[in-house]
Amino acid sequence: MRHLDKLRFLILFMACFVHDDVRAGIPRPADQLAEQQHTPLRVVTSFSILHNLVEELGAEYVDVVNLVGANGDAHTYRPKPSDAVALAGADLVIFNGLA
Repeated sequence: MRHLDKLRFLILFMACFVHDDVRAGIPRPADQLAEQQHTPLRVVTSFSILHNLVEELGAEYVDVVNLVGANGDAHTYRPKPSDAVALAGADLVIFNGLA
């Protein structure tokens, strides 16, 4: 159980550094920051096993979109326009495979 807690902390900690304005060091008003803390991270995963893992670890702190469904085959996957929109709006993309 301790390893699961450590992994959950690591994923959420890494996700804190994904936003462009944080990396650029642009300050934000305190009220905007407070609102952002209650907004779940938008995560895109490449297949269902990663989707399940992120949902379990992130719980209410993540909103997960999966590209290849549970019964889909990643080798025959064809991207849709909605997939491009999801990837463009994601705070974090988690995939496994060749790039």
